[in-house]
This record gives sequence, structure tokens and C-alpha cells, in this order.
Amino acid sequence: MEKNYYILFTNRFISVCILLWVFSYKIVAQTPTDSTSAKQFPAVDILSKNYKISETGIKTTTPDSALKYINNYKDLADIINLNSTAYIKNYGNGGLATVSFRGTGAEHTNVLWNGFQFNNPALGLTDLSGLASNSNEKITMLAGGNATAAGSGAIGGSVLIDQDYEKKDAINFSGNYNTIGGYTNAFSANMGSDKLVFNLSIVDRENNNNFKYINPFKLGNPLEQMPSVKSSKRTFNGSVLYQFSKNLSFKLLSLYNTYRLEIQAPIGIDIIQGTRDGLNMVNGIHLDFKSNGGITQIKTGLLNQNETYDGRPANYQHSQTNITQWQNTAEHFFNIMKTGKSEHKFSFALEHQFIKGEQTNYNIKRIENRTAVMIRYKLNLKKRFQISANIREQYYSNSKPFFSPFVGLQYILSQKNRYIILLKSNATKGFRLPTFNERYYQPGGNINIKPENTKQVEAGLVYKYCSELFKHDIEITYYYNHIYNRVVWTNLNSPSYPEPINLKETKINGVELVYSITTRCKKIGIRSQLAATYTQSLNISPSLKGRQMIYIPPFKCNWWTEIKYKNTSLVYLLQQIGARYTNLDNTDWLEPYLVQNIYIQQQIKFRKLDLLGSLKFINLGNVYYQTLQNYALPGRYIETSIIINIKQK
Repeated sequence: MEKNYYILFTNRFISVCILLWVFSYKIVAQTPTDSTSAKQFPAVDILSKNYKISETGIKTTTPDSALKYINNYKDLADIINLNSTAYIKNYGNGGLATVSFRGTGAEHTNVLWNGFQFNNPALGLTDLSGLASNSNEKITMLAGGNATAAGSGAIGGSVLIDQDYEKKDAINFSGNYNTIGGYTNAFSANMGSDKLVFNLSIVDRENNNNFKYINPFKLGNPLEQMPSVKSSKRTFNGSVLYQFSKNLSFKLLSLYNTYRLEIQAPIGIDIIQGTRDGLNMVNGIHLDFKSNGGITQIKTGLLNQNETYDGRPANYQHSQTNITQWQNTAEHFFNIMKTGKSEHKFSFALEHQFIKGEQTNYNIKRIENRTAVMIRYKLNLKKRFQISANIREQYYSNSKPFFSPFVGLQYILSQKNRYIILLKSNATKGFRLPTFNERYYQPGGNINIKPENTKQVEAGLVYKYCSELFKHDIEITYYYNHIYNRVVWTNLNSPSYPEPINLKETKINGVELVYSITTRCKKIGIRSQLAATYTQSLNISPSLKGRQMIYIPPFKCNWWTEIKYKNTSLVYLLQQIGARYTNLDNTDWLEPYLVQNIYIQQQIKFRKLDLLGSLKFINLGNVYYQTLQNYALPGRYIETSIIINIKQK
């Protein structure tokens, strides 16, 4: 069966490559006699943005620029936590951090770095604490199902990290230090000419976790000192965009992330549980070229994810994981067709992913090929109505193909000079392939574990109003997600070790509300945003019917307000998280918590020099809380940072 699917895909791949070559062989090169200077046409990378097809009707969020800048080079988990209703689960301060959107698990969120799947195939998730945000990257969060575009696992949401090739001609230095023994030092540069843009970012981070926590296992719940647990992470991120001509551009991308984590012990245990040493490496190439038939984009990348785990006596365990991926994508965007007041976009794509997994507990080396065919279409009608219709057919080893359709629409209900009201909606079928650990890890892995399938619908209403004094944005979204064969790890059938099982079904219902306001009074500017969500993620399997899934807060609220006077600003942030169950039968849970932060920042500009200093008071109420059971997080502490930006022009 697998051989037939692979032959079918191979034939399709060869056919489409021939079609792409036919469409693109007449690339028009810029001749020496062309009097058009490089400044008079945009890079192909910029030109292709007009061709790219975004999924209509999906809730899309980008980090607020001020919050992102003041938290520059922080963990990606911190950026997502402050700017969305997603739930972040931390295995201790500076430890593994994962994200969950809309009542799903961490394995239901896809992270794509410049178009490459970054999720670890062994675990099915991404450690967001290992990725540092920087000013040379654009971060986009998509809430809801997007498996048609993002592939297996994009059931709860997707996080897109893309290089920003807007030429800034700037060099940036940053230092961040806190009172619990942590620091971040960073350097970034963005330089370029009319045809060349160069990005570089180097980040060095360390956490020593010098804080106290409440021990609920001792009489009187005393405060105790956290055992010295260190984590160090270093990231190199570089890219080069070169424009050969107005019809051809080339991008070279590299990411190196090394880390050493001393694993924080659960509350009540005074020794470190072990160490994790790892390397994540991505090297990729993007090639965009324009022909008479449209624009073709080719992406190829090699990803290596290696980790060594060493447990501590008397529970000593040693394991090593080596994952190698080779990812290839070829997508052709046909010329935009305009008929009257309508605009049509159409693309065809092929994906291939080769995965090799080696793990101490797999017994043998595991190899898997994943391939996909995608067709995407988008219609803009009279600038009032948009509709997207996408299909994806996914093949992978030892399974029948998965068919994943997506339909999304957006309709402007009313539009005047100062306001707009629009309706958004989408429906899709998603899927998640079993991870290597779910199938092969011994003891516990189940070679017969079933893939997950979903049916998802969402609908939302957006209202935007803008006047000379005020700007209001309101968005409310309802979402429904029905997951079949959801995989969870449990000790129900084997008390000595956990194993993955398929729950029959899980139903998720929820509502999200985002409200933001911007106003100005003389020299004082005020901005504020409230983002709240209510989620029911219920198990409907017979033995656990009506129970909330673990680590899914029914309620989350983020609220921040910035008051700015000239170059001085004050930011207040509040986050409230509801109770979270920690077992499938809902007999144990984590208490709700409310955390408050205050940032004070001062900007100084002098010629080509731009200085930003900030003082941050984290967890003002000194709340002792957990996002993962028995893994303590810091109480009140202070953080200070300085960012030096040197403009070259």
C-alpha cells in the first residue's frame, strides 16, 4: 500500500515539475541596456506578496509593536503569552515551554520558521523557550485549524516566524538582567543595498532561578529556596536576500540554537532531576522567480534536532534523540486574473518531507516520507467579498491519504468613512499524524495508534472605528472543534509507565473577544487592549464523558494599557488564568491565578543613536503559581534592560 502511494506521488511530482518548468522557462532577465534602476522596482520577494494566498476567515494576530520591542530577545513563549489568548505551559522558569490554542494541546500547534516545519517529529511540538524573538523577524499567530496550509498538527493554531527584509540599515545591542539570576545579551544587524539585504541576530540567555516558592507539601506551606537550576541558550539567526534581477531573487537562511537545561525538580524535591543538552539547526534556501505564467517559489531546507538527556541518580537514565528532516516545497502562483471588479488568485504546490529518527528507546532507526499536494484559490469580489477554497491531500508511510479541505469567507456588512463592520467565517477538516514517540517509544509506544481527525468551524464579527481622537477595534469569534481519536498519554492501562491511547472524541466550544482602543490628548497617548477567551474542551468518551481536558483553562484574560508622554511610557499588564485540571477524571487541579506587571521605559534619541531603557516590575502581587503541576514559577522580581539602536543612514 505504501509503495503505491509513493509511486502515485512521484508521478504527480514529476508532472508538476514539468509544468512549472514550462511556465517559467521564459524568465526575462534584466539587460545592460535597461535604464530602469534597481530602486525603481521592488525585490521579487516583495512582488510575490501580491501573489501569495492567505487563508480568508482565520483569526490572525501579530504582537503589538511596543510590547514586542520592550521584550525584544525574550523567549517566543513570552511574546505569545502577552499577545494572545493561548495558554503557555512552563516546565519551570527557563525550562521547556509549550503553547496551546483554543482548548487543544501543544501537539496541535504548528510552528513554521520561514516556511519550514519546526515541530519536533519525535514529540510533535516545539519548545518555544528555545526561540528568541528579535527585531529582524515578523511573528504571526493564526488561531484555529489551518492543516490545509500548515500541514499535520495545525488543529489548534499556527505560529509563523518569517524574516523581515525591510531594509533598516541598523545595528542593535541589547542587555537584560533580573534579580533572580537571569540575563540576556543580544546583537542584531540589518544592512543592505538596493539588491542585497543582510540580517544577523546573536542571542545569549541564561537563567539561574534564584527565587523562593511555596511548598504545599509541608505543614504551614513554608517558603523555600529553589535549588540552583540553570539554563543556558544561545541562538544564531542569519539570512541573506539577493535580487539578481526584477524577476529572480534568492534567500539563504540559517538558524542555530544550542541549549543546556538543568531540569527543575518538582516541588518538594531538592535535587536537580537531570540535564538536557541539545542543538536545533536549520539551513534553507528560497528561490523566487517570475515568468510569463506567474511566480514560482522553491524552498528546500535541512533540519537537525539533537538532544541528549542524562538523569540523576538514583533514577539514572540516559537517552539520545537525533532527528533529521529534509523539507522541500515547490509552489506556483499563477498570474492574478482580473475580470471587471473581481480578482482571482490561484496556486498549486507540492511538498515532500523526509524524516529520519534515532532514539535510544526506539530500538531501531525510523524513517518516514511525508508528501502532500495542495491547491489554493482566492476570490476578491468588488472589494467587499472574499472567499478562499483550498484542498490538501497528504500521504505518509503506512497509511491511506488524508484529504483536508478549507473554505473561508469575509464579507463587509457596512462601510462608511469612519467605520467598517465585517463578517468572517471558515470551515475545515484537519488531521494530526502520530508522533515517533507515540508509535515507537519503548516502553509504551503503540505502533497501531490512530491519527487524529477534526471537523472545525468558526465565525466572527469585526467592528473598526476611527476618528480624529479615537480608534476602536472589536473582534468577537465563536469556534467549534470536534476531534476524533485524540491521543493522550496515560497510566490507566499500565501503572508502571505511561502509554498513548486514542480517546473516542473530544468536543471544543469557545468564544474569544479582543477589544483595543487608541486615543491621544495633547502630548499624552493612551493605548489599551483586552483579550479574553472562554473554552470548553470536553472528553466525550464513555468512561470520561463531560470531563474537561487537562491543562485547558476555561477562562483566560490579558489586559494591557500604555500611557506615553513624549519619549516616556508606562505599561501596565494584567493576566488572569482559570483553574486547570491535571488528570483526565478531573479530581485534581491547579488553582486560578492573577499576575500583574508594570514596565517603565524611557527613549533617548541623539542623531543616529536611539536608546531605550526600561525597568520592569514582574508579578507585582508576589503570586506563587504554576502552569504545570508541581513546577514552581518566580514570585515578584525586577528586570532592567537597555537597547541601543545605531542607524547607519
